[in-house]
Amino acid sequence: MKVAIKSYNGGALIANDLGVIEMPAEKPDRVAVMIPRGLYERIEDKIAGTSFSSVDEYVVSKLESEFPAETVYSEDEERIIRERLRRLGYIE
Repeated sequence: MKVAIKSYNGGALIANDLGVIEMPAEKPDRVAVMIPRGLYERIEDKIAGTSFSSVDEYVVSKLESEFPAETVYSEDEERIIRERLRRLGYIE
């Protein structure tokens, strides 16, 4: 599978054997990451027949597992956690 990427006005056109995907500049929540073609093809083979619909979906899943979002607690939740830690003797 051949993949070509062309930037324009802050966006990108990604072309492969399946067609062209446009990533316009107004989608700042996504960026392109380049990986070796052989790795891409191994991932394609690995996910064939699974619930993953694309290599992108698989890679995002793996990266989210490696770099989980930090949990944000409310003030009440933090107070409860501190009290529990205090009772357990971890903090004074």
